Amino acid sequence: MTELSLDESRTKGGFVASRVQINDVRVHRVTAELKDPPQADLPLSYHLQPAIAVNYDVGENAFIVEAEYELTIRQLRAIPEKGETPDEDDFRLLAEVTVMIAGLFLLDMDEEDRVPESDEVEAFGRSTGMFALHPYAREFIATLTARMGLPTLTIGVLRMDTGEVSEPL
Repeated sequence: MTELSLDESRTKGGFVASRVQINDVRVHRVTAELKDPPQADLPLSYHLQPAIAVNYDVGENAFIVEAEYELTIRQLRAIPEKGETPDEDDFRLLAEVTVMIAGLFLLDMDEEDRVPESDEVEAFGRSTGMFALHPYAREFIATLTARMGLPTLTIGVLRMDTGEVSEPL
């Protein structure tokens, strides 16, 4: 499928969105590694890269949207001098996390409805499906980072324009 903008995806996936319910959300895969414990009083930052995959067989009444999140958490080695901007070497890697959250979506079709095309379901998954799964990923990452002994990380709101979330903690 050609890469569509968010608006194009919402338009193309509109038929699916009007006939779908999310039925189940599960963690399909998780890897987490604490590379180095954080030091007190030094700022942390994170970078989150989400990716979407949609599994749908035309004619089926269900499909799966998988949202995979790759998260890196870093910490400054020292507070920079006033007016100085840190570069990559000024950070150390604290943790890496990869989690795949999968949502099972059920189509509630009327008898006279046409069967959704695969590109319509794909467009739905890349727009509304991703937004539907993101809160589950936020909760999972917050819980996991706290269990890893890191400050609880509440990841930012999903911004579809870049597909990335990256902020200081």
